[in-house]
Amino acid sequence: MTRLPRDLGSAELVKRLQRLGYRIVRQTVSHIRLTCDLPQPHHVTIPVHDPLRIGTLAVILADIARHHNDDVQLAAQSMCLEEMLGQPISSGAIFHQQSRRRREVAFTGDLRQAVRDCTISPPWCCSTMSCSARHCSGVARRRGAPSFG
Repeated sequence: MTRLPRDLGSAELVKRLQRLGYRIVRQTVSHIRLTCDLPQPHHVTIPVHDPLRIGTLAVILADIARHHNDDVQLAAQSMCLEEMLGQPISSGAIFHQQSRRRREVAFTGDLRQAVRDCTISPPWCCSTMSCSARHCSGVARRRGAPSFG
């Protein structure tokens, strides 16, 4: 599981969310309101702190992850197809029934990394499922199993 950064400020988080399609709707002295229209309208409010408290950041990221889970799932499926077919896939599309709109999703390096961060550790790994990837790879090598790191 990836650790959350302890030194991430609100300005840096806003920059990163703008890459996901969020835009600033309004800003006060204490908070920034962002909106993303696709696939469905989604709003998030970020306090203006430097750095953000770790619990606050976790709640914001969990809310955004629930909204953008489709992109990660589509990218994961495309990565499986790439491996099966031996050909690169650069984009895909998601059709949203409620809005009756088709949305193109580019498989960027950040999205592919998000897929890698979400993958489950192999079963011969640590039973707590909270160990780092480096630890899992070391356990697999000691037991003679293939390494996925």
